[in-house]
Amino acid sequence: MDSSVKKIIYILLLSCVLITGCAKNKKIDIDKVQSSVNEYYDEFRAGYLRGEIAVTNKPLIGRDGEITRYTDKNGNILRYTLVICGETGKILYEYYFMKEYIYINILDENYTSPIYEKTPYILYRTLKEGVVYKNTIYRLENGEAIESDTRTMGLFYKTEEELSDLMNES
Repeated sequence: MDSSVKKIIYILLLSCVLITGCAKNKKIDIDKVQSSVNEYYDEFRAGYLRGEIAVTNKPLIGRDGEITRYTDKNGNILRYTLVICGETGKILYEYYFMKEYIYINILDENYTSPIYEKTPYILYRTLKEGVVYKNTIYRLENGEAIESDTRTMGLFYKTEEELSDLMNES
């Protein structure tokens, strides 16, 4: 093989590696995400108060909890809320369907004793925030978007389709 052909192949391979590596480091603009979430929530709350948002909730089959879907008057899904209760805790998942991504808020509460005993106190709470952008999960932490996965985030579902299927089977 000619040395100039080898150089061209080397340059092409190096370019592919660099492009692939750079594509993995997609930057999420945290300020834009937080601004979008605040704006979205303000519009959501105003629409809810005007009676423009329909709410449907169902118990979860096979789990102690419920799923709630919020839709606008055109039937577009705006939000899902998923509550899963356990003997010594509760997890609240909120999924906000925005234009470019899904914003996820997870509140995990753990109690000092089982819920059915007297008055359990909250031992501790954990709040996690994340976004699903182009089918990749990012954990929002300390002003940064860190690429993550469903296990690390504690997610059972990450797409609108999965939540819709859960709603339909409940």
